Amino acid sequence: SSDLKSKIIRNKYLIILILLTITGLLLRLWHIGAVSFWLDETLTNKYSHLSFPDIWSTGTDGVNPPTFYWIEHLMLYFGSGEAVLRLVPALTGTATILAFYQLGREFHNRETGLVAAALLAISSFHIYYSQEARPYTVFLFFFSLALIFYLRACRTNSGSTWILFG
Repeated sequence: SSDLKSKIIRNKYLIILILLTITGLLLRLWHIGAVSFWLDETLTNKYSHLSFPDIWSTGTDGVNPPTFYWIEHLMLYFGSGEAVLRLVPALTGTATILAFYQLGREFHNRETGLVAAALLAISSFHIYYSQEARPYTVFLFFFSLALIFYLRACRTNSGSTWILFG
């Protein structure tokens, strides 16, 4: 009876998290290609058309590391329109919803994780930046992962978790 109750509670959290993630994905994909590139996105488009070594040697814009442009270069196999180059930020923005759930769990508990995930899923600022061909959501995603592993490493002092944080 106690195991059944805990399984239902766990599944309830999972169901809510799945619904939040799907909602977040739909909001990030809604009209993703409807607006033309703006100035900074044209730079993403320009750099993504360079070869891998040229992206490295150009140094992009001096602020963003080349990894994002290498990923966008690979996306060119699917086309070079607005929707295609904005897909990576939209998907990493959606994955960040799951990362925020984990962060909330690390900080406090599952309920806190669900609140954090829900707030990010419907955040107008995050949705906006998830629809730009810029690396902002990719940075937030990887920062969130680093923070999750840092908190776990501090709690467990596990060598492998410290390595994952690094």
